Amino acid sequence: MRDFIVINYHVVSDQKIAHVAHLFPYKSPEMFDRDLEYLQHSFRIVSYDQITEHLSGKKRLLPKSVALTFDDGLMECYEVVRPLLLKRGIPCMFFVSTDYIDNRGMAKEHKASLLIQQVLSTDEKTVTQINQELQKFFGYQILGKIDLIAQIKSTGIHDGSLIERLGSLLELDFNGYLNEHTPYLTSTQIQTMDSEGFKIGSHGKDHIKFSDLTSTQIEEAMADSCFAIKNLTRKQSIPFAFPHNADDVSRLLLRKILDDHSHIGLLFDANGISSEHDFLISRLNGDRPHKGEESRSNLSINIKNAYIEEIATRFQRIR
Repeated sequence: MRDFIVINYHVVSDQKIAHVAHLFPYKSPEMFDRDLEYLQHSFRIVSYDQITEHLSGKKRLLPKSVALTFDDGLMECYEVVRPLLLKRGIPCMFFVSTDYIDNRGMAKEHKASLLIQQVLSTDEKTVTQINQELQKFFGYQILGKIDLIAQIKSTGIHDGSLIERLGSLLELDFNGYLNEHTPYLTSTQIQTMDSEGFKIGSHGKDHIKFSDLTSTQIEEAMADSCFAIKNLTRKQSIPFAFPHNADDVSRLLLRKILDDHSHIGLLFDANGISSEHDFLISRLNGDRPHKGEESRSNLSINIKNAYIEEIATRFQRIR
């Protein structure tokens, strides 16, 4: 197990965010601030630079060190998360999908959430007509709203053609939503956060799952997106967080990419607190809200459970 923990979030809000609400639950500002209070009291919150120094052997981290990260580059990172971090003087890494900076496009997952919202307010007659279209073009058999939503969640988040077809059938204007709601960070906001000491990293170009890409595509996605962030922030080393996860991506390939592209920094994955390589750092998800007593942070139990799971996994490997 690694000698420090990294906790990852995606968004913090007390509002229902249509492009996120049907993907995963998330914490309110009050809940997130209680997480920060707990971490400041129980851990030493460290920065990206401190982690790189630790891994290079220049300056070891003290026990019970933890780092914070946010994925996806949603505008709440600037408007909600940033003020809470600045108030407490807490460092954080923000990983941005570069194709969506300045709201130039939208991730399939976020389109899928909007589609689900639209389906929930659509009459069954329209759903029946959509079913006929999906059978014709994709061969899917949809039996009502619940089945259609399940299809969007299971297939749509990885299938751009299905997303766009459903958007057309449901008369959902994705570009109009982008222009009206501006869900992603702007270049100016990113540069402001960088100037305030937050570390800006890459989350790929378009949030595609890397296990679906060829080796060449993986290298291009990592190198090009990190270069885009480098151009924005003028920093020499840009960390990279894998969209979804790095499962089934060759570690030898990742090592070669790092050797060939000096502007790519440390790599961040999912998978809790497991430790695989110094250049690939796992992260524990912190998004899920509290169950039961909401006056306390739930990170304590989440971290304990992550350690129990990792110990159990190692025990199974030994057996």
